Amino acid sequence: MGRSANPLLPLWCDLDRLLLREFMCLPWESQNPAVHAVWERLTRPDNLVALENWGLGVESFNEFARESTLRALAECRARVAEQAEPGAAPDTAV
Repeated sequence: MGRSANPLLPLWCDLDRLLLREFMCLPWESQNPAVHAVWERLTRPDNLVALENWGLGVESFNEFARESTLRALAECRARVAEQAEPGAAPDTAV
């Protein structure tokens, strides 16, 4: 899947646009509610496959993109694991 066809591209673009206003703040450190909302959508469990595809070749990304991608993958995987726990409520963050 090419990056232009990746459904996560608009979310990454939203984060870039919003974070530029904060001088390249890392998304999970942002105090901006709009950044938090996009980050929550980006790391939803149903985005895991798309995030894994996005992260192919992460070693060639710039430092900010690499760190953000790896953190998004880690948070998404954690949310998937939480969802898989017996008795866990479904992830409904939007």
